[in-house]
Amino acid sequence: MEKRKRERKKTRLSIRFGAERPDKMGLITDVSARGIYIATNAILPPGSPVRVQVPVPGSEPLQLDGRVMRARRVPPAFVMISTGGMGVRLLNAPPGWKTSQALPDEV
Repeated sequence: MEKRKRERKKTRLSIRFGAERPDKMGLITDVSARGIYIATNAILPPGSPVRVQVPVPGSEPLQLDGRVMRARRVPPAFVMISTGGMGVRLLNAPPGWKTSQALPDEV
C-alpha cells in the first residue's frame, strides 16, 4: 500500500550533499514537489539536517536544505547489487524548483 500523498517522478541526477557542507556524492533518483530520494551509501541518520547542491548547467549550483525523513542502509556485502539511500523533505525549495524538475501535478 502506497503511503505517499504526492506523486513522484523518477530521475537520475548526480548531486553533492552533506550535513553542514555538500562533501558527499549521491544520486537523486526520485523527486516530488516537497522531497527527494538520494541514493547513496553515505547515509545520514533520520532527523538530520542535510544541504544538497544540485548542478545547474551554465549557472551556480542550486542549494537545497532539507531534513532526512527515512534512511535505508545496505550491508557492505550487498553494495554491488543494491544501494542505500535517504528520503529527504525539502525545507526551502526555491520557487522554480517544481517547474525546473517538471514535476507531476500534486494529488
